[in-house]
Amino acid sequence: MATAPAMPRLACPEEAHATLHVVQRARERRACFSCAGDRAAYLEALGECAARAGCAVHAYALMGNHVHLLVTFACTAGPARLMPAIAAGYACHLAAAYGHEDSVWEETY
Repeated sequence: MATAPAMPRLACPEEAHATLHVVQRARERRACFSCAGDRAAYLEALGECAARAGCAVHAYALMGNHVHLLVTFACTAGPARLMPAIAAGYACHLAAAYGHEDSVWEETY
């Protein structure tokens, strides 16, 4: 019996002031946080990047191998600006703390 093709990811709504549930997953289901300092660094990057992008973060859940965010974006380009910026900010922490050079995240937004 043939398997059905995988469904493509739904497009992000492109409207200002949309509140979205965003999931950022680690590659190959690896851990993305090794200690409390890693979690603090991620939250610092999230706060700084959200402020620069004019986004309101309503809730977050930092799981072992992924992150859930509930965010309201002020402009249509908000998600495309925020998620790579968070990834870059957290990558700087990982490089400084562990010499990590690869992206920890599964895909860019």
